[in-house]
Amino acid sequence: MLPDLESLRCFQAAAVRLNFRAAAKFVGLSPAAFSDRIGKLESQLGVPLFIRTTRRVRLSPQGEK
Repeated sequence: MLPDLESLRCFQAAAVRLNFRAAAKFVGLSPAAFSDRIGKLESQLGVPLFIRTTRRVRLSPQGEK
């Protein structure tokens, strides 16, 4: 099953900004809803798209592809 367009839009916003809070604001979601959407996308694809720490977000190797 293909990801929905809104999830891909969220991924793109996060990949460009590397900041979930800024990306959530850009797409008009709360940070919690945004993180939930990214988590569901990662579950659907079966790979981590981001490497998250308390201080930073970066693309995983799978996210870069």
